[in-house]
Amino acid sequence: MVNPVYFYVPNIIGTGRIILGAAAFYYLFEGETALFFALYAVSELLDAVDGHAARYFNQSTNYGAVLDMVTDRASTTVLGVALAQKFPTYSLAIMASIALDIMSHYAHLYATLANGGGSHKDVDENTNIFIRLYYGNKLVLFTLCLANEAMFLLPFLLADPQALPFVPEDTLMLAFKAALFLGGLKQFMNLVQFCKAMQSLADADFAKSSSVGNGYRPKDKIAQERMNKKVALAESQGMNSPARRTRSRLSDL
Repeated sequence: MVNPVYFYVPNIIGTGRIILGAAAFYYLFEGETALFFALYAVSELLDAVDGHAARYFNQSTNYGAVLDMVTDRASTTVLGVALAQKFPTYSLAIMASIALDIMSHYAHLYATLANGGGSHKDVDENTNIFIRLYYGNKLVLFTLCLANEAMFLLPFLLADPQALPFVPEDTLMLAFKAALFLGGLKQFMNLVQFCKAMQSLADADFAKSSSVGNGYRPKDKIAQERMNKKVALAESQGMNSPARRTRSRLSDL
């Protein structure tokens, strides 16, 4: 029997996004910039649809959540690699952006699960104000994510003016500048997300290791304490043995 989860509406959309993304990059390397742009744009716009479909059809699943996140990370990474190949002058900045994107989302997801959370998008009043604004306001989340993708996507159109001849180059440049600013805010959010996630993990580790006093006990110190306890236990058992008590009495004489 085939698992029906694969055929939930949001999961079909997620699978469709992967197919569209793969086709987009195929046409990019075939030199079909306009077709690449159209397919990739549709794939990314569907990212805003699958979540609504999951809630509407009551089909929210862990499978769908992971599929959505890994598709986002993979598509952005491949897009960044293609951009770095197209514009090698900016390779270091693009590589840093890719690394930060992966690090921040993985750390945030792990910290959420380690602290007993459900979705990495869940926020409350104790959440950092930037993270709360980012995940708590769907408009902000959608705008920054869209701008980040546009920041990586528009340079391909600027490098190939014939891809969209009906769009003035000045308009594309203006859109790119706006995307660059908002995309920069998205990178800032990634940095905040990474730092807060690592702080959360470190705080949890410290609380776990501080059962004795308020200090942190390294693993080698814990091992030494356990060995000292074993030695003390062995000595106490030896003192209570008949032979040890006999030797003790004879020494008293």
